[in-house]
Amino acid sequence: MGSTVDLSNYFNKTQDDSDDITEGQSHLFASPAEKSYWNGKQDALTAGTGITITNNVIS
Repeated sequence: MGSTVDLSNYFNKTQDDSDDITEGQSHLFASPAEKSYWNGKQDALTAGTGITITNNVIS
């Protein structure tokens, strides 16, 4: 009926490590413009008197 394919040597990687990926001019995690945009965002806010922030929880 049909042919079979031997997949016994097939490697199925279920997770990518960013260290395994090589960036190039056209393959970047973020472009210089994107980095500049994000770096120009508002500075982190600080809590006022009597307010604390611990692990993103305000109390």
